[in-house]
Amino acid sequence: MESALALEQCDAPRLERIGAVADADLMFRMGGGYRGEALSRIDSLLASDDSDAYAQVVKSLAVPEYRETMEGRAGRFAGSLPVQLAIVPRKAPPERWQVLEHQFPDGKPLINLVRLARGDEGPDVKDQLITWSQTPTRWDEGWAEFVKRQVTAHLDGDATSNLDNLAHDALTQAVDVGWNLTPAAA
Repeated sequence: MESALALEQCDAPRLERIGAVADADLMFRMGGGYRGEALSRIDSLLASDDSDAYAQVVKSLAVPEYRETMEGRAGRFAGSLPVQLAIVPRKAPPERWQVLEHQFPDGKPLINLVRLARGDEGPDVKDQLITWSQTPTRWDEGWAEFVKRQVTAHLDGDATSNLDNLAHDALTQAVDVGWNLTPAAA
């Protein structure tokens, strides 16, 4: 019992930090008067540990001009596809996407989702997402199944499907919420 309690106490600060980043993300998304508080919180979290990939993704998604700041420090997060995608500018050149596809071949569906959400509607992007959406999903991949259904609905013209929100959620879900720079899922 003592070892279980000690383990729980050891994890408590990390879990508290994860919760604080998630709260800041929610505040950014609510906008309005919450944006300033969210920015203050995320800046405080990054000041105490700027290697937190989850906090970097949240701030990069919420503050487009921060993406430019991250460009010079992107190498620190070379192993994190969610961080790399979060800092891609709204209108990225095709070469940028090709580099990410080469570096993260298993992350192609996530890359294509972000590309489509950022306005890159090339036929290859749509075709690859359609193909991916039609592939079978394992029983333990509930999130992937949800994303596949949403992507299909969007590509079928469903006006209620918001690709920006879906890409945002996919990136925050895929990032490793610890301090390890390897993404949890792609």
